[in-house]
Amino acid sequence: MKFARQRFLGRDLHFWLARTSPDTAPLGRFVRTPPTQLVIDDGRYRAALAQGAPDRRELFTGIDGTKAAWPDGTREEVDTILPTTGYRPDLPHLAGLDGALDSAGRPRHRDGITLAHPGLAFVGLEWQRSLSSSSPRGVGSSPRGVGRDAARVARRQRLTSPTAEPLASPSWFDVCQHRCMSNTRVLPLLDAEGSEAVTPCCPPLTERPFTAEEAETAARMFKALGDPVRLRLFSAVASHEGGEACVCDISDVGVSQPTVSHHLKKLREAGLLTSERRGTWVYYRVEPSVLAAMGKLLTIAPVAA
Repeated sequence: MKFARQRFLGRDLHFWLARTSPDTAPLGRFVRTPPTQLVIDDGRYRAALAQGAPDRRELFTGIDGTKAAWPDGTREEVDTILPTTGYRPDLPHLAGLDGALDSAGRPRHRDGITLAHPGLAFVGLEWQRSLSSSSPRGVGSSPRGVGRDAARVARRQRLTSPTAEPLASPSWFDVCQHRCMSNTRVLPLLDAEGSEAVTPCCPPLTERPFTAEEAETAARMFKALGDPVRLRLFSAVASHEGGEACVCDISDVGVSQPTVSHHLKKLREAGLLTSERRGTWVYYRVEPSVLAAMGKLLTIAPVAA
């Protein structure tokens, strides 16, 4: 591992990289053997590694609740899993594709396009196009360049191959594409028709004493709404046109956008909101059944005749 000074001539090294050509110049095709990437350090990383911190292990094999399982069978409580950059390519699934990898298992490519299989491309490789191709600040330029090159190669192959069959799939997308996936824990409601038939998470407060589980569920729900900002956000989402809103739709609540995202996350964790990611935005929605359940919780239970 090699280190680079964090500051040079009174400026952060990233400033100089952004002002000079090595960071963005397409020199990757001329670098046959990528040099070791430098770790930008103000001295703390070097000192920590010299003391054996953090300890290095093979990748964990599984997660069970809040415990990580290591290859040797041991389990350890973990607080945070942080994705990072800087790993070497590990592509054993391409070993059977003749010419895709070299003898050391590294991709054989030119600007991200494989030399033997023009239809196969990579992104995020060291020196793929420039010095910053494998870093968060520069990896975004690689897909754009790869996309242009791949389209050019495909056009050239179709033009030079008169027997080539038409593409079986679209060569471009002309409509917005997004994926919808929700991992939200919602209130345990039963499907029912009409607000009168909604079965809430808990019985009305006046019906009978809560069990410990019911009290925990209700407390989590009301605690999430105990903050004035969260209550305003909940109301903003519930009353927004279409019954859903993203962070970009919410303004004038007196806090910054990161703080808005934090409060929306807390409402989602409490089961009051559901969320879907669409492209770069996350959309939040209040399920009608949630509002009905909260209303049932605060109603007076009917007295048996």
